[in-house]
Amino acid sequence: MGFRILRVADQEWRSTNPLAVVNTNLTSQLGFDDLALRLWRVSPGRR
Repeated sequence: MGFRILRVADQEWRSTNPLAVVNTNLTSQLGFDDLALRLWRVSPGRR
């Protein structure tokens, strides 16, 4: 079993919802076929 380091600055961030919360899709970067993984960046004061 190994590990990978994914740097925040290297991610492709995009807004995909009406609330303008940015996120990145990590599924393809990690090589998963049967798991969906998304990282959300929520600004201070947001829900």
